[in-house]
Amino acid sequence: MKKALTKLSIPLDTKSIIFGGYTGELAVCLRELGVSVIFTDPMDEWVENAKKAGFEAYKFSAEELPGDLLSRVRLAASFECYFPFMTDSTVIYTTLRLLALEHGGLFCESKRTISDITNEVQAKRLKQFKSTLTPFIKAYGIKVNFTDVGDVRLFHFYAPSNDLRETIIRDCACIKTLYDNFPNETVLDNNAISTLSKLTRMSEENLTSAIYRYDSAFQARIKSYGSIANYFPRDMFQLFSKRYYKG
Repeated sequence: MKKALTKLSIPLDTKSIIFGGYTGELAVCLRELGVSVIFTDPMDEWVENAKKAGFEAYKFSAEELPGDLLSRVRLAASFECYFPFMTDSTVIYTTLRLLALEHGGLFCESKRTISDITNEVQAKRLKQFKSTLTPFIKAYGIKVNFTDVGDVRLFHFYAPSNDLRETIIRDCACIKTLYDNFPNETVLDNNAISTLSKLTRMSEENLTSAIYRYDSAFQARIKSYGSIANYFPRDMFQLFSKRYYKG
């Protein structure tokens, strides 16, 4: 694992947050290598076990990770926590928040787990984890590297420059403000963009670009499902429980 992290250019002195920490093997492994680890999981049992093992631990899903925790770390890592990457309404925003970190995200999966999957629909998605990152490659130009450690494959996805990270951070701020202040089914016309500009103190041009990138990533995600994409409006993107339409 140490050689793998070095190959992926992830420094061992970094601070990481684990999402979907489960029984904690990845957290323990990283800690033994010198990585400072914050543990999170949506289940009380695993959080309590992590605390007993000496970790700073909190009950959160990946979608719920608070900004004050993310501001303290430089990397987000998980072992086979697929759920955050499988929900169309949340995956874009959740993944962008991870990409805003200095070293982005590290996702580990076992080849044995993939071979044990019996549900054909799920198996197709899980066998192609890298494909879940394709929308971000297309819309943002992120980088994805991977390496193998025995039976485990590690995917490292990240923004390759500080300028791109700053763009992603601004886009996240734009999308959060949009969700917090505009109701479901809002049409993002000139008036809506003007109001959003006042709320965020961002230029209308930058906001329009942010919405375009987010929508591009969302549409690329939908298109990956093949013919089902025909049932989604081309001018609509979804953000958690709300839908927005481009003006």
